[in-house]
Amino acid sequence: MSKLLSCQFYIQPGAKESAIAGLYGDILKIRIKARAVDGKANTALIAFLAAELDIPPSSITLLKGSKNRLKTLQLPAEYSQNCHPLLHAYLRTINAP
Repeated sequence: MSKLLSCQFYIQPGAKESAIAGLYGDILKIRIKARAVDGKANTALIAFLAAELDIPPSSITLLKGSKNRLKTLQLPAEYSQNCHPLLHAYLRTINAP
């Protein structure tokens, strides 16, 4: 079984486009185009991260924050190193021993 990361993201739903926005304090902020209606922003967040990390969306689990901007997600520690540099750096700090 592969190692899993539990990480927090601050989400801004209803943005002009989905993109990594930078840091919000010490948490990575992600803008999501989908609105926060009927879980659409959560689904879009998982799809966005899966595409960035080149992993299947089914390997990402929303642990906390389904109705909050602060989300806790669980994802595999092994992912594409070709993702957005800020996302890669953020995940490396979480993955540090």
